[in-house]
Amino acid sequence: MNPLAALQLADWRRQTAALYARVRELAHPAAAHALWRDGRDQMMRSYPQSPLPAADPIRVRGVPDWPYDPALCGGPCASSRPRGRSSSRPTPARMA
Repeated sequence: MNPLAALQLADWRRQTAALYARVRELAHPAAAHALWRDGRDQMMRSYPQSPLPAADPIRVRGVPDWPYDPALCGGPCASSRPRGRSSSRPTPARMA
């Protein structure tokens, strides 16, 4: 890998980490999801180290994704669930 490509890749990783940090700071999960989608689409569209080829139509229309669904939340919004309700994610104990 040439030095410029290595620096661009390191910056891609830095920007991705910064995007996730901004997402985690938001109090509203739907807003966090929208920020994540917009930030990811912007990086995929315009960044030199985008994994999408230059002519890929996804660069124009955005990466396909499901709309935000609060019923499927199992991460940052887990604390907003009513008490006694657990995540639907399998855990080692529930997988056995």
